[in-house]
Amino acid sequence: MENVLKSKNYIYIVLSVCLVAISIWYVRKNIFYKQIEPNIMVILNQKLQNNYLDNEIKKSILSEHYNEADEYYEFAQDYNYTLSKHTIQMIAEHNSTTERALRDTTSFANGFIFGESDSNAALAGSFASDMTIIGDIRDISKEGIKLSKGEKYDKFILALGVLGVGMSASQLVTAGISTPAKIGTSILKIAKKSGRLTKNFIKVLKISLSKIIDFKKLKSINWKNPKQTYTMLKKFTKTINTKSIDPIFNSFSKIRKNTSLVDSVELLKYVDDTKDLKKIAKISNKFKKNTKVVLKIIGKGALRGVKNILKWTNKLIFSLISLLISSVLFLVILWFVFHLFKKRSIIDK
Repeated sequence: MENVLKSKNYIYIVLSVCLVAISIWYVRKNIFYKQIEPNIMVILNQKLQNNYLDNEIKKSILSEHYNEADEYYEFAQDYNYTLSKHTIQMIAEHNSTTERALRDTTSFANGFIFGESDSNAALAGSFASDMTIIGDIRDISKEGIKLSKGEKYDKFILALGVLGVGMSASQLVTAGISTPAKIGTSILKIAKKSGRLTKNFIKVLKISLSKIIDFKKLKSINWKNPKQTYTMLKKFTKTINTKSIDPIFNSFSKIRKNTSLVDSVELLKYVDDTKDLKKIAKISNKFKKNTKVVLKIIGKGALRGVKNILKWTNKLIFSLISLLISSVLFLVILWFVFHLFKKRSIIDK
């Protein structure tokens, strides 16, 4: 009889343990978090202390980064941040019409012809050549010939050049209106050549490009013969389907519409993955042309400053109550069994 009582007690303990385990599983199943994005304006106001904008504008002008100085100045104007009289005077002096026009014209020409990108005007020039397919043909010829000779070539630039030609050849670029894919290829090419693409994002993009471009077929193209190259490329580009990479190109399109082509390139230095790209697109919805300045001020870390807050749902509350009850029941059974064994040991003595 005593053995039967003992076995029953053990069964109660096992059952209560199972009940606690099920309750823990149910709690874990119903734990969800909501993401709280950082308040950009709060971070900005914290950063913009102790004449931050005055100091940055002065630094930019002294280092001859005049575009950067203008961007800080426009940001201050748009968001009503007060600048010193001395700063305003410095801005006026470097922005004389003749001097600026000459500077921008020279930079644009260098960007268009040589692909330079050391200023906004130079970047605009690079885009002008790229968006008129000249840049794509130049890059394809350069990297394709290296490939045909067995030399080291830039696989990334070649793939983007082929994509760019494909967008144009299939008449997706018409009447000066470019598709997100064409804009995206130009942004990425210029960002890569100017060193504005992060290593992590290049890895992400290479994986995406390898899914839509058959590099074995590219190697079979006769790059030394321009006529054959054109014919084979035309056939090759018809097989390209950009669907898998379209979300990336769409993010570029949003950023470009909110800011500019030039800023879209600059902003890529803050991107390590597609999540970063989406966040910048979201920030650009709010700050528009000031997005680049905002990210310069708050830094890359602010993109990842997301807080996970526990979501209190009815299911979670019910599961926690169940866990509490099952835990109490387990403790009560343990207490009961312990005291029962204690009484029996006293009786046996």
